[in-house]
Amino acid sequence: MFASPAVRLIQHLPLHQLALLLAVAKIARRSGVPETTAALAFEQYESYCRSLRVEPERSAGRHELLALLYEARFVLADPAAASEPGQRVRLLVGEPDLAMAVRLSDAAGAQRLKELLDR
Repeated sequence: MFASPAVRLIQHLPLHQLALLLAVAKIARRSGVPETTAALAFEQYESYCRSLRVEPERSAGRHELLALLYEARFVLADPAAASEPGQRVRLLVGEPDLAMAVRLSDAAGAQRLKELLDR
């Protein structure tokens, strides 16, 4: 089975980074636009965390999550402005790559995230 470099990187993301990335993807799919606000992305991320029964990252941790996804080139955003209400976050990885990465992921809870994404 062929896996792109993005798939290989995503499948090894920690659970919180994966949850935030999938939150952006779900909003993008729902809206039909590959961009959303950081506020909406973190709202969906919190929903995923509740479903997984894990404590979501708070303020400083959220900035770090967004910064790590930005540095990996999975999203386009200004991590320093993550707490600003209108801050935009654009998904830079395709949904097929995300789906394959989650299926192959070794993060605890990844399969549950895949089920949540499919809803």
